[in-house]
Amino acid sequence: MGGMIRWWAMTRFLILFAVLLVTYLGFFFFPTPKDGRSAEEVAGMPVVCVGAAEEEPCWLTLGAGKGIVVVGMGGMGVVCFALYSVGLLFATGQLAAGGLAIGQVGFAASFWIGQAGAGPVAFGQLVGGAIADGQGALGVKGAPFLKELSADLNRILGKGGPVEAPPASAKDS
Repeated sequence: MGGMIRWWAMTRFLILFAVLLVTYLGFFFFPTPKDGRSAEEVAGMPVVCVGAAEEEPCWLTLGAGKGIVVVGMGGMGVVCFALYSVGLLFATGQLAAGGLAIGQVGFAASFWIGQAGAGPVAFGQLVGGAIADGQGALGVKGAPFLKELSADLNRILGKGGPVEAPPASAKDS
């Protein structure tokens, strides 16, 4: 059963990756009018921008620039999947900053996962935060918290049984 769940999770990831890749390549092979910006607009913003979209944000920015969703080399937006990114809710990349961030170096407002960085909750090699775990972590040891968080997520996502209560500490008795 465990192998089947891993296979299904990997298959879903590969399907999503293939859709994003085909969409991304499609925009380069079939460029949009107006110098890389789509003619269609929603709420006053172009739907898609390809290339560098520095002067105005787009709903989906492919390449670099500002937008709601940014995919490519760098930029800032609500959600960023870029080499260098700043995302209001989520950011990932070599240099990342955002609400929840994953990357090599960066900062997160809520949760950081990566090589070197900081956030209230941090996990990685050289990280700092109020609750931190990993190699060279600075902050309160976060291993129990992160294990409980993992168990909660597994239960919520349907990948595990009920969450067991944490063991009572000496302070509780």
